[in-house]
Amino acid sequence: MACFSIAGMLGQLSPITDSLFLCGFQAITPQRLKQKAIKLIINATVDVPNPPASAVEMWRIPVHDRPHYASKLSTYFDEVADKIHQVNSKGGKVIVHCVAGVSRSATLVIVPGDTKFFVNLSDI
Repeated sequence: MACFSIAGMLGQLSPITDSLFLCGFQAITPQRLKQKAIKLIINATVDVPNPPASAVEMWRIPVHDRPHYASKLSTYFDEVADKIHQVNSKGGKVIVHCVAGVSRSATLVIVPGDTKFFVNLSDI
């Protein structure tokens, strides 16, 4: 039986596509940013500071991780998809993160039924 570790999960940088990654904030390191040639970090938190990375564009989506704020996240779907597409079309790679990389950030990149997004649940 496999052993599941929350600490291990939080430190992972999960590829969604070749140019789009999902993670918790603890997975972002200068070495990983350089290794993966990241050009944009989308920070889907209110209170996690952006990492210091002068060569990487930072963009905050200020949404709390509470149920009554969940509907606010949907107001960013099109804008996030457009920004990811813009960076990817220039050969850049993107990280989308929240605190743990499993709720807000995942919602921003995996949206059922929306063909405008890079990742549709039917494509996984």
